Amino acid sequence: MGGGLTFLNKKTWHPGRMQNQEEKWKREQTAEKEAKKLAEIKTQIEQERQNEELQQVAVAAGVKPCAWPALHAGPRLQKDRVGLQWGRCKALRGRRRSARSGRAA
Repeated sequence: MGGGLTFLNKKTWHPGRMQNQEEKWKREQTAEKEAKKLAEIKTQIEQERQNEELQQVAVAAGVKPCAWPALHAGPRLQKDRVGLQWGRCKALRGRRRSARSGRAA
């Protein structure tokens, strides 16, 4: 008949109880989400810091910034972000205008 210590699983403080395991799992999931958010925010801050540093260097060198800020937003343009942001964007603006006038014609 030996019931042993199985009654302990019914106690509210026992770690083997399903409700306690579920609560622990939920806390772990929220902690993981928070860690991901923090890592994402840290990378975003680092990218912004790098952009600001590059802008300061470019301004010190006498290069005028591009007036089209959407260029460096896409992942496709991340490779040449500095070139698009500083100096080479005039050619792209010309292409953009010609594409618009081609559609209207």
